Amino acid sequence: MDYRSFIKKLENDGIVYIYDDYEDAIVKFVSSKVAGNTQAWIKRKGRKEREIPQSEPIVLDIMMGGEEVNKNFYDNY
Repeated sequence: MDYRSFIKKLENDGIVYIYDDYEDAIVKFVSSKVAGNTQAWIKRKGRKEREIPQSEPIVLDIMMGGEEVNKNFYDNY
């Protein structure tokens, strides 16, 4: 997903899910308009999500190489 599309979607929807099959993980980005920041949560297949710093290399890898998925895909992953 390109960065401009990502930012626009995050601003409009508040949540963006990006899946990367190489990393076998999904990152959920949640925008907080009140606090003015974004949180990242990572989820691996069959595991619970956990918060992850956006500075982690895997977050950038997934953002640059992944594809957007929907909430249903994320919840069932």
